[in-house]
Order: sequence, then structure tokens, then C-alpha cells
Amino acid sequence: MHVSTPHSGASNKVVRRFLSGLLVNRDFSLLWLGKSVSLLGDTIFIATLIVWITTDLARGEPWSSLAVSGVMVAFAIPQILVSPVAGVFVDRWDKRRTMIGMNAVSACLVVLLLVVEYLSIPLAWRLGAIYAVVLLVNACGRFIQPASTALLGDIVEERYLTRASSLNQTAFSIAIMVGPAIGAPMAVAFGPDWAFLIDACSFLISLLLILAIRAPRATSYEEVGQRSGFKRDLATGIRFFVKTPVLRVMAISIALVTFGEGAMNTLEIFFLTHNLHSPAAMYGFLELALGGGMVLGSAITGLLAQRIGLTRVLWSALVVFGTLTIVFSRLSSFGPGVIVIFLLGLAAAAPSVAIGPLILRETPRDLVGRASSTLNPIINVTSIVGAVIGGFVYSTLLRNFRSSLFGIGFGPLDTIFLVIGTCALCGGLYAMVNLHGRPVGGA
Repeated sequence: MHVSTPHSGASNKVVRRFLSGLLVNRDFSLLWLGKSVSLLGDTIFIATLIVWITTDLARGEPWSSLAVSGVMVAFAIPQILVSPVAGVFVDRWDKRRTMIGMNAVSACLVVLLLVVEYLSIPLAWRLGAIYAVVLLVNACGRFIQPASTALLGDIVEERYLTRASSLNQTAFSIAIMVGPAIGAPMAVAFGPDWAFLIDACSFLISLLLILAIRAPRATSYEEVGQRSGFKRDLATGIRFFVKTPVLRVMAISIALVTFGEGAMNTLEIFFLTHNLHSPAAMYGFLELALGGGMVLGSAITGLLAQRIGLTRVLWSALVVFGTLTIVFSRLSSFGPGVIVIFLLGLAAAAPSVAIGPLILRETPRDLVGRASSTLNPIINVTSIVGAVIGGFVYSTLLRNFRSSLFGIGFGPLDTIFLVIGTCALCGGLYAMVNLHGRPVGGA
């Protein structure tokens, strides 16, 4: 029998106060920890697959780069095709159970890939199994993401939503930095087995933590009989998103930025070697600076939004991102490039922090899944289109481009980055004009 004492009661109050100050509350702490563990497992998993394919399965083959790109394609397809469908079902289903089920399925899929590795099957079938598992695991993630956003609105008070979103984005930024640093050397030293086990365990840990969440009854049971057909539900979600001014402006402005980011991700290493006059080996330092900026930016955004509001944080960050990209396009040495990339990371984190709370603030609860899942394909499609167009323009139309204006020289890469920065700046100014006068509360 447990006997409560004044000391234990005081200790419990201290713990609750600590969690409220640091991780908002008990249930969000569980949700955040589960998401953080799962994100880290995913980044280790993807990094390991890329290294495994490059150094082992397709080593020395002329199609090795194509085999690696297959992983990226398998990763991207569900984000474009599955997200809208997932949003409809997430709005119908119990959010917590959806996350538990999808984590369980993901763990089983990764274990299945571990089994496939030990089977004597042709290389083509093995690569096919890798692509299939990546595609299906990410398809499960398309259900987890909007369910997590909706659950966040149920377990976190409105005034703490921005802080919660900031903590989520910080975990994402850290996972992007740490995951590849662990996964790549692990794949070289031990092969892919340990990474597969780590990823499977991360899904199981996330599942157990979500099981411990005490969600409100409204989250646990949906009124299934009140819903209409699938097509009508899907159309209702899209129509709501398009007709809601804040969500529509947010989508258009962020799409202009992600279009440029897609091109930047493709051409950054070429900019490093040609314009910053540095060896390709220094590319990792640029990515480290970007990740560090995103981690710090996530924390700062949570504080700023409470003071100046989410909409103002959104458009000001986009304006700063565009301006810094224009500055970056004119650089010619590595040191200043690292500094500007770090600042770009600071600015890039802010929109990601603002998205979740803005969706929750502007959207009725029964449409949160569809609203969240409508934005994701827009972001991913524009990023992919930007990557394709950026690579095509650089390799063909502007390959030998040289020009000058007012005594300032322009080459192919700095011209493309100048256009990218201008697009992002236009996105920020568009958001500033259209969101001016809108409520700027931190929630």
C-alpha cells in the first residue's frame, strides 16, 4: 500500500511544475519523447540505407547513384500521394490508436527488411524490398503526422501550442544532424543490421510512450455515423483549406520558399566547390551549420511567437530567409558561407514551428487531419519540382552562362541562387501583406 506523505506530495508538485515549464505537461512529454526517438531512428535508418547501397549493394556499378535516388523517390511518393488520403481517415479515426497502430506496422516492416537481408535473393529483389519498405514505412508516417498534430491540440492548452511546436521542431532538427552522423559510420563498420534494429526499436518505444498518454475522451471515440463518403470528406478538407485565408496564404508563401529550397539542396554542393572555392569534403560542415541554426532557431521562435505572434514570425522569417539567400548568392569564400548558412537555418526553423499552431488555431477539430495533410503535399511537390528544375537549368540552360550588371559579374550558380532568394523574399512579402492585421497571438 502506498502512503502519501507531505514530502512526496511536494516532490510531485515540483516534478509537475518542471514538466509544465520544460515540456508543457506529462502527456506532451510522452508524445514529444516518442516522436523524438522515432525521428532519430528514421534518420539513422535512411542514412544507413544510402551508405549500404553505395558501399555494398551497388558498389562500383554505373547505376549506383540511380539506386540511391530510388530511396529518395520511395521516401517522397507517400508524402505526395498518401497524405491527402491519410488526412481523411485520421479525421475519422481515433488519433492515439492510429499512431499506435502505424508505429506497430512500421516496426514490423523494418524487421521484415532485416530478415530479407539474410535471404539469398537476387540484388534486384533486395533493392525492391528496400524501396517497398521505405515507401510503406513513410506511408505509415503520413498517418502519424496529422494524427500527432490533432492529438497535440487535445493534450496541450492553446497558450502552450507554440512552445510545444518549437520543441517538436527542435527534436526534428537535432535528429537531422545526429542521425546521419550515427548511421553512416555504423553502416560502414557493422553493416545495416544494427540500424534496422535501432529503427524498429524506436517505433516500439514510441508506441509504448503513446500508449501511456491519457487522451481526452473526445480523442478516443469518433462519431462514425456522422461522416459522409470518402470523396466528399476529401473535397471538404481541400475546400476548407483553400477558403481559409491564413492557411491559403501560408501555403502559397511557404511553397515559394520550398521551391527554392529544393533547388538549393540539389545545387549546394556545386556552389560550395565552384563559388565558395572549397573542396567537396567541406560539405558536411555546411550541413552542420544549417542544422545548428535550425536547432537554435526552433528554440528562439517559440519565445518570439509568444511576444509578436505566429503570423508575424512566419512572414518575417520568410523575408529574412529570402534576403539571406540573396546575400549567400554573392559570396565567394567558405567562412562567410558557413555563417550565412547558419543564419539561414535560424530563419528556416521559424515557419516549421508556426505551421502546426496556425493549423490548430484556424481549423475545427474534425478537419485538422485533412488541413494538415493538404499542406504536406504542397510543400513536397514544390520542393521536388524545385530540385528538378534547379538541376536542369544548371546543367543545360545556364551551364556556360556569364554576364555582368553595373560591374557585378554573374555566373550560373549565383544567378540561380539569386532567383531562389528573390522567390523566397516574394513569398515573405506576400505573407506580410495578406496577413497584416490578422490576430497575432502566440497560440
